[in-house]
Amino acid sequence: MNLVYRRMMLGVTLAVALVLAGGARAEGTNPVPYSENFEGYAADTALTNITGWSSPEGVIAFVTNTGDPGFTATSYPLSYDRLSTNMAVAFETGDKGLTNTFAPNTNSQVFYLDMMMKMNLEDQELSKFDADPSIHMALFADRTGSNYWVYNYDLDGTSNRLSVITNLTAQKDAWVRVTVSMDCNSDPFGVQLFQVQVNGEKALSPDGYQNPDTTGSKPGSWFAFANNNFPNYVSSVTLMGEGVLDDITLTTNPPSFGIVIVASTDPSDASRGSISPVGKVTLAEGENTNFVIVASNYFHIGQIRINGTPIGGVPDGLTSTNYLWDSGLGGSIKAVFSPTLAVHDVPHWWLAAQHPDWTNNFNFWSTNDFDTDADPTYIEYWTSSGPTNPNSVFEIVDFGQKNGTSYFTVVCASVDPALPQFDVQKSTNLMEGEVGWFPASPPKFGRVNGSNTWWESSASSVSPAHYRAIVTNVP
Repeated sequence: MNLVYRRMMLGVTLAVALVLAGGARAEGTNPVPYSENFEGYAADTALTNITGWSSPEGVIAFVTNTGDPGFTATSYPLSYDRLSTNMAVAFETGDKGLTNTFAPNTNSQVFYLDMMMKMNLEDQELSKFDADPSIHMALFADRTGSNYWVYNYDLDGTSNRLSVITNLTAQKDAWVRVTVSMDCNSDPFGVQLFQVQVNGEKALSPDGYQNPDTTGSKPGSWFAFANNNFPNYVSSVTLMGEGVLDDITLTTNPPSFGIVIVASTDPSDASRGSISPVGKVTLAEGENTNFVIVASNYFHIGQIRINGTPIGGVPDGLTSTNYLWDSGLGGSIKAVFSPTLAVHDVPHWWLAAQHPDWTNNFNFWSTNDFDTDADPTYIEYWTSSGPTNPNSVFEIVDFGQKNGTSYFTVVCASVDPALPQFDVQKSTNLMEGEVGWFPASPPKFGRVNGSNTWWESSASSVSPAHYRAIVTNVP
């Protein structure tokens, strides 16, 4: 990745390169401060197919690397959201690079570049950097020793060099947060200094200085820009190499990082309950938030899942609660609402929908035969027939053969989406009793409002053939 002050190129190569360079290959112009999370692009979008990228100014929140089962939010402070998949972009630009230019900003001489990167380890030759006088800084990770290296200027030897980072280990295909602080106010011996952080930890080296105001003592985390030409504003960011990038920011103030929490309900149908706030919730670093979870009538809170894992201590029948998010990391919270059940597992909401008076004693009406058709209400629920209509019973209303294929039709007057499909069994010899029945093909069929017709997958090869529909899960 390449970042530019006027004629300055900041190169980060880790299979991803970051360069501060002149305005060549400009793709667009954006103001500083600048932030880009790439969430508006389709999954697997390549930057080589984009003519410039831009985003409204604002505080960035890290939401990278969703859907990656190998990712854990354990480093400083990372956020993740496993509910979406289009939060990062890949780029493969080779030696040409891709540059996005910025409007000149001379209000400050201190800049901060911050981003999420996924890198492949590779070995680099110093000549790759030293041969280009426009490169002022580079960070890369080698695969031989799994070390990070910083390309910088040796004040003592008055030459460019690679300095090994001793306190960090480079990991292949791991998302890392790279933060580069560019202090152009510093001026020890007429040069400006920069600092690199990986996942919020300063990159230390025996060659680095302890502070940007003077050369100070070593070791430290501040380095002099190579090929220094006294830049005073950022003019462009250039991406080089191959890799994956997300959540890039360029600011003139120290970065203020947020975390993202994705709040949702299961099912998403709001009639079962709500969580507030809902959707993507962005918090400033160190900020807490309280999620209010409320179940609708005839439902209760079945689970509260944090990052996909149910938490303990949720009492049976709980209808409302608060959950305080104060972990300092992003993630997801999901409220799972379950129907409150009468005897024989008949939902209260379904009973209430059948007759307004049934809410006074759900268990009684679940076992009562209101329409006197010989089927109690709970049987009518499981068969999807109407419990207040004596003419609505689970029955086969049509059957026969067409083109050699058997079919039959049953009536379903009312449906709960949670109910399983009907089973279908077949027999060629009714004299064998229950042992003579085996699954038909297909073995299950619908449950929709109105009539439901089952068709055999292929013509029957035996005659006679007998079929029956079975209501599954009846208590």
